[in-house]
Formats: sequence, structure tokens, C-alpha cells
Amino acid sequence: MEWMVRAGKHGEESHAAWHKSVVTLGWNELPDFSHKKNKEEIRNLFKKYRPYEPDSWPNWVSQGACFRETHSNQRSGCAAL
Repeated sequence: MEWMVRAGKHGEESHAAWHKSVVTLGWNELPDFSHKKNKEEIRNLFKKYRPYEPDSWPNWVSQGACFRETHSNQRSGCAAL
């Protein structure tokens, strides 16, 4: 699976992502949600940490869940900044 991601809205996190060999999805105020079991648990994080943007939650939850599920089931893949 290949992913194209932005490291921040304007690429401001690309340096850290590159040097730490991580993919950043934004939402920096959220804790690691890789251990969350389902979309409802991820949605609860957005409710807690991003309560001011409820109209965006459905899209973010779907994106986060898809990324988490894909990468929890495989160890290899490619992400381009």
C-alpha cells in the first residue's frame, strides 16, 4: 500500500518526519491512536481533543481508521511526503 501524505498543512513537519522515519497525519494534539480498536474509539479522541470542529470528525475518523487498519496489518509499505 502506498500513501501520499503532507507533513503539516504547509510541510512544516517534513523535517521531523524524515529524520524520525515516521509518517505524520497532523492532529498533533491527539495521542497515538494505533491501539484503538474501532472508529468509535478514534471518534472519541476527536471529541476530546478537537471539539471545535465536529463537522470534520466523520472524514477524519475515516481517514485515521483506514490508515491505522492498513498499517497495523502490514509491516511494509511506502509513504511519500
